[in-house]
Amino acid sequence: MHLTPATLPQQAHPASPGLPSWTRSLPEDDVVAALSAAEPGLPLVEWRRRCEALLPHASHKRQREVLTLVLRGLLDHDSAAIADCAFSRLARELGARGQTDLVWGRYLFGLPLVDAALREVVAPVAQLLDEPLVSPDRLQITTLQWQVWLEHRLAPGASQKSAINTRGNLLSALRRVGILSQNSPGARQAMLRRASPEPRAFAWLLAHELRSAQRMEAPERWAGANSFAARLFLPSPAHVQVCVDQGVAAGFLQRSYLAGEPRLLVPAEA
Repeated sequence: MHLTPATLPQQAHPASPGLPSWTRSLPEDDVVAALSAAEPGLPLVEWRRRCEALLPHASHKRQREVLTLVLRGLLDHDSAAIADCAFSRLARELGARGQTDLVWGRYLFGLPLVDAALREVVAPVAQLLDEPLVSPDRLQITTLQWQVWLEHRLAPGASQKSAINTRGNLLSALRRVGILSQNSPGARQAMLRRASPEPRAFAWLLAHELRSAQRMEAPERWAGANSFAARLFLPSPAHVQVCVDQGVAAGFLQRSYLAGEPRLLVPAEA
């Protein structure tokens, strides 16, 4: 089955000057509801009809926006029917936590702004997570730090309003994936922490990244060190091992060895 370009979004690019702002939040509940109606093989016309019944509270404009977002970046299809693939099955099978990890992981993978934020703001602090007796103050990322970073990284000409909205969407996303914790909604700083993503969702994201980059294999250590999923969720090495093992068991990944080094391979479809 031929899939549309939106089905396999390009890998998030390394950070570069002039990043686009992110002013529209992801309507998570509506997106999850729409994905729950996406049965493999279901005609898109029928899927749209089901979604309209699932989102009765939304205006027609809002429904169109949600369905367009899902079709362009989250749902595998051939422009006529939903593809029979691992993502659509997982989106229906996983519980609420797993759906959150899967949807946010796939959505954020396509945003260069998020990739840059993880590399330039989150990663330096994340290096301290395993230090013994590290002071909680050293794991804090303040609102001012995000503000200054965005002032230097957003495309020239970005308005103050778009910068504020971008910061709000970015921090909300990092809280949803579980790596930022605030004592109160209005707190001016948040503590970085490790998340424990749903193992099959994490494994699918690994396979998706490799396939999107047209890499069919990678050293297994890449899964917990350099992958987008690892940088997004900051899981412990032990949890990464659980995720990889469950991903292999589910068929999303395959394991092989080269010169004694464990490697991960991507099956034809996962």
